[in-house]
Amino acid sequence: MLPIALVNEIDQILSKVANPTKDDGSTLDGTDAGANVTEGGQQGLTKLGRFLGPATGAWSSNDLIPLQDDNGNIVTVDLDGQTTLRLTFNQTDGDLDYLLFYCLDCSGGTTGPAPKLSLSVSGSNLTVNSDTAGTTLEATDALGGTWTGIGTAPQTVPISGKAKFIRGKK
Repeated sequence: MLPIALVNEIDQILSKVANPTKDDGSTLDGTDAGANVTEGGQQGLTKLGRFLGPATGAWSSNDLIPLQDDNGNIVTVDLDGQTTLRLTFNQTDGDLDYLLFYCLDCSGGTTGPAPKLSLSVSGSNLTVNSDTAGTTLEATDALGGTWTGIGTAPQTVPISGKAKFIRGKK
């Protein structure tokens, strides 16, 4: 049997934008699914890496594809302070649900490292726990929305069919 060659249908570049309020001069050639974007580059883009991989097989499978450099190594990115990012699709498959960022050095000054949360699913409930005693959990239905306290970890949250974002604070 011959090996199957995987086609990189997911091909996206993540860049840091130096001047996000400046007109970039980008152009769109074509329409909808057949469109190609030519970046103008006038906003001062710094390429951070690329999301590259085969199609996930379903829009709702939520496969994680790591950000990689040109040699295929996983990239870490410093997002200190207010940072504007640009995600450029080189393939127009639209296969993207979210970007997930992990804090690798979460020292909070005198409070120590941020708590690490763990999740488990049982039936139609999600249980959120923490590696740090006394972690307060907060939730919101939309990023940029209002965070509401839901109690000290562990907490069980019903899965409602809509997005829910949860964070832990010491």
